[in-house]
Amino acid sequence: MSNTQKKNVPELRFPGFEGEYSLDIFGNLATNKSDKFNPQNENASIDIELDCIEQNTGRLIKIYNSKEFSSQKNKFNPQNVLYGKLRPYLNKYYFTKKKWSVFIRNMGFEINEEDKLLNLFLYYFIQTKRYSDVASKSAGSKMPRADWGLIENKSIFSRIM
Repeated sequence: MSNTQKKNVPELRFPGFEGEYSLDIFGNLATNKSDKFNPQNENASIDIELDCIEQNTGRLIKIYNSKEFSSQKNKFNPQNVLYGKLRPYLNKYYFTKKKWSVFIRNMGFEINEEDKLLNLFLYYFIQTKRYSDVASKSAGSKMPRADWGLIENKSIFSRIM
């Protein structure tokens, strides 16, 4: 059966995502909540800052040691998706499959979901113009930040799991 004969199947698809899709809002699929990490009180680990991620590619170009910084950070776990909310027009995002604990500062939204396939779908989605247009509607003039309140209410067609 072709995509046009099936119900709720888009013509344009992300690679590896078959079957029907349902309409939902982004906030039902992901959250921006994460655990905190204090580098002064905990063991050293990998630290990813905004400058560690290449613009528009999602490529990690360097890492830091968390002991190089003193400020509290967010914990980032394998299979989570990061999106840089600070200066969203830079379009910085990251998704790791590595089994390491990472700590981030000023990176922004950690998109949490237990389902690895859904995280991969969300990783593809945050690279689209549709997402970027909403994330770029930011608050602040000197240090513009993406507004989670706008992002979490964005409608999205997602794969029926």
